[in-house]
Amino acid sequence: MATSVADFTQEEWDRVVDDQNFYQSHAWLRGLEYLWGSHGVIAGRVGSELVGALPIWAGEHNTPGLFHLASMFGDVPGEWEARFLWLGSHRGVSNGLVVSPDNLAVLGELLDYARSTAARAGLAGVVMPYVPIGKAVVLAVHHPAAHVLLHSAEAEMVVPPDGFAGHLAALCSRDRIKQRAELRQFHSAGNSVTWSPLRGAVVAQAADLITQNRARYGSAPGREWMSRSFAAQERSGVLGQATAGVCRREGRTVAIMVCYRFRSSLYARYFGFDYATAKPRHEYFVLVYSMALDFAARQGFHRYHLATSALDVKARRGADLVPQAAVVLPVTDRWPAPEAVRTHNHRFAARFHLRFGHRVGCLDWRRWHIDVPDGGT
Repeated sequence: MATSVADFTQEEWDRVVDDQNFYQSHAWLRGLEYLWGSHGVIAGRVGSELVGALPIWAGEHNTPGLFHLASMFGDVPGEWEARFLWLGSHRGVSNGLVVSPDNLAVLGELLDYARSTAARAGLAGVVMPYVPIGKAVVLAVHHPAAHVLLHSAEAEMVVPPDGFAGHLAALCSRDRIKQRAELRQFHSAGNSVTWSPLRGAVVAQAADLITQNRARYGSAPGREWMSRSFAAQERSGVLGQATAGVCRREGRTVAIMVCYRFRSSLYARYFGFDYATAKPRHEYFVLVYSMALDFAARQGFHRYHLATSALDVKARRGADLVPQAAVVLPVTDRWPAPEAVRTHNHRFAARFHLRFGHRVGCLDWRRWHIDVPDGGT
């Protein structure tokens, strides 16, 4: 049991982080520790070589929102309102695995240690939410008491070699017409976009505009919190992987989106707009879904990750929806019942089919109807 991600070198940690797992990378996790503090890391070694790890965070205990277990799994009888040991990044909604593909068996030992830690602390169990379904299954099959419960999806896009033009060509006629009209209105307003590293004055502008955007949609933290986040990222080095798409109109910055580069993927993270002095002209849609694809293609990225919010919008924009699940290990074997888990997963997939099934291509049903293993079966 290590006290911090800082107990490992960036090289040894990132060696066991795959290309689609930016939010478990050393620099990102270290930035979160600078901002929120460290809660430990369960790590496994073969000799002196790190082969697998499970970061721990404080979790949210029965608080409404993205991590409210009783809301996620209320149809599965269990102790969802109790306290758990939480794995993954702090409030992370994309938790891949930190493990060597040649040493997957270590996952069972790591989960067993986590379960024992939870039992000693008097907790109900262990939970790792927002895990891509393929990774959740890999994790769960290595412990006989692990359960996999679907609860969300992450939007992502394949980056065509010709960027937005290639993406647009694959959409239906109605969506193509709508997005072309948005582009015309965006440009007719006098907007222009440049891409630059996130540093200096751009950081301050980003903090201001992101704060305005968050306040508009009900987020409480103010500019000081955003500034502290960027300061923590600068300290960890992950800010050096950030790129800002800066939208200017009449000589003023009116919108900014912030992406992070990680190997072959680009990750959209923040958007901000100057609602105090400017009127929107589709800056969000053009920056996030048009200009960013062109930027990603020019830079040679293969995938573009768009997180878990506003999935209806992202599906309409042509994103793939990748199912996410929580891996749950109660400290006792009394719950949940395997049949209840199977019923929950089937119902969740069916709801997504009803919600998005008309969007051809956004759901790969081979992922959603996978025979998810249940603990105790």
